[in-house]
Amino acid sequence: TWGMAVTSGLSDTPVDLYLYLVDAVNGATSSKVKLNQGLGSAAEQAYGVAGRAVFVDYDDNGVADRVYAADTNGRVWRVNLEGSGTPCLVVELGQAVFHTPAFLVREDSSNQRVVTFYLGTADHPYQADAPEPPYWFYAFADEDQTSTECNTASLLWKYQLPSDEKIWADPSIAAEVVYAGTATGDRADICDEDTSNPGSIYPFDLDPTSEGQPNLVGAPVSAGGNVLAGLLVFDQHIILNTVGGTTSIIGGSSWNNLSGLVGANQMKDTYWNEVVNK
Repeated sequence: TWGMAVTSGLSDTPVDLYLYLVDAVNGATSSKVKLNQGLGSAAEQAYGVAGRAVFVDYDDNGVADRVYAADTNGRVWRVNLEGSGTPCLVVELGQAVFHTPAFLVREDSSNQRVVTFYLGTADHPYQADAPEPPYWFYAFADEDQTSTECNTASLLWKYQLPSDEKIWADPSIAAEVVYAGTATGDRADICDEDTSNPGSIYPFDLDPTSEGQPNLVGAPVSAGGNVLAGLLVFDQHIILNTVGGTTSIIGGSSWNNLSGLVGANQMKDTYWNEVVNK
């Protein structure tokens, strides 16, 4: 069955959060799942989900079996498509998330498949709220193997951002490196952008160092402005858009390189249908 996963989105006031599974053929809602369930902070309302819901194929059989979503309370939810469909709270950061995390299914040191994901925190990009730095960039591993398990994801590493930086843009994974783009200022607004203090691009190894610390594989580089849209990593280059409307390409002068050609979250044709104008 071809399907889509969407959330109830952002709100100006705290609300309950919902994940909708939609039949892509007829547009009917096949399932509506309330995410903020449980006890204590798990049941709290939030300003919504700023990023996308993400399908993950855990067992690599070509069919998605999980959906993940991160909300503005800094919680990451997992809904298993096989089983009861009850949401599982796998991460609670304590700071807001306003983007879509980057996900990658990998094998750990014991050859067990795990879902690793990478995300950062920030204040609200569209409201003049009070920033609460420092903000962080995190790496986690969801080690649950079955639809009946619901355990907290393991923290792989975390990186403290400079006091004036936060993450509003989707990170991207390519060639065993995760790239995070930051922004400065209080709002995602061209009038609030300080070009003399631009955001940065941080390249991290997916795994921590032997001491369990984040491993920067290169020095951070200037993004030329506040990074708002998700990073595109292609052919050993980073393509990004800033709030000022500038598209920048970061990388060497050579193209058609032999390694690191595309990101892990690449697009490919899985189904097509010719559309004929009549």
